[in-house]
Amino acid sequence: NIVGLIGSSVKVSNNQFPRIKELVDRCANLLDISSPNVYVHHDPHFNAYTSGIKEPFIVLHSSLVDAFSEAELTFIVAHEMGHIKSEHVRYMIIAQGILFKIPLFFRLPFITDLLKLALLKWSRMAEYTSDRAGYLACLDPVNASEALVKATLGSSKLFSELNMQEYLQQAKI
Repeated sequence: NIVGLIGSSVKVSNNQFPRIKELVDRCANLLDISSPNVYVHHDPHFNAYTSGIKEPFIVLHSSLVDAFSEAELTFIVAHEMGHIKSEHVRYMIIAQGILFKIPLFFRLPFITDLLKLALLKWSRMAEYTSDRAGYLACLDPVNASEALVKATLGSSKLFSELNMQEYLQQAKI
């Protein structure tokens, strides 16, 4: 809800958080999109998200801005812009609308479950696409992977104790 967001967040501009604004403009230029509005929202969880269809915007949680390096933040902002460029928000809203209406027409949970699985697969592919946009902006595999792992971990304090090689071994299970 954009109205609630405006009242509980601070909009990034040339006069407020100019460092972030410059980063946003740089990423938008690189990805060949208009610079979206970006808001910083107080939240202790490392997260960022994109919303809005006609005028998409990005929300950065304050904890993420505080804990991430400029290169990591570049990855995150460009990742969110990847969602904008690919119109993922529009498609997600349409898909969710279909999922909520399908059970009304079909009393077969099997069909609903198959649609949910397809949506989950599409959602994962959308994240990969946006990760590519993030990587394109930061052009550093170390910073890109650290941004993703740091967001997953949710703690900059614990990140200094993380063994990246051991963490990557988890995926091979």
